[in-house]
Amino acid sequence: RCFRATRGFSGVVGAVDGSVFAINRPADYEVFYGRKFYSALNMQAVVDHRCGFMSIDTQPGSWSDQKIWNASRLGKTLDKIIPPGTHMIADAGYAIRPWLMR
Repeated sequence: RCFRATRGFSGVVGAVDGSVFAINRPADYEVFYGRKFYSALNMQAVVDHRCGFMSIDTQPGSWSDQKIWNASRLGKTLDKIIPPGTHMIADAGYAIRPWLMR
């Protein structure tokens, strides 16, 4: 209802996106050095259709949004549990799936 009321999307059960946050350089900084060319964490958040958080995952800045999604519990199970005729929305950092639109 939150997505439909605010954006006109029906059938949307949630949204996913990642955000990169700069951090002080850790000792093993290579894994935290990402595409933005600084040490960072990449945090992925998933909200449901009421805009409530369903999932939050944090990984090193070198991880892409898609890699975090693939490693997340929700990413591993959503194919099996998302109701037919519904979908999630995401940006271009995520691969299109039958239930995912960008």
